[in-house]
Amino acid sequence: MLELIGDVLPALSEDALWAVDVNHGGAALLIGLLLGHDQPMVYLTGLAVHRASAAHRGQGKTDTKDAFVHR
Repeated sequence: MLELIGDVLPALSEDALWAVDVNHGGAALLIGLLLGHDQPMVYLTGLAVHRASAAHRGQGKTDTKDAFVHR
């Protein structure tokens, strides 16, 4: 996961904002790593994720839908 974080930052922006929609289980590792490396992070509720997915109706589970980046 540290390698992923290291790859994402230079590829997108040093000002990346990470968002998670799960705050327990396996996501706890990612959250801990992000916080431990002073990365800004927000939690999105299931409702917010559901509403955002409306923009991608009919595409099923895709990277576009699951990893939308807003600049």
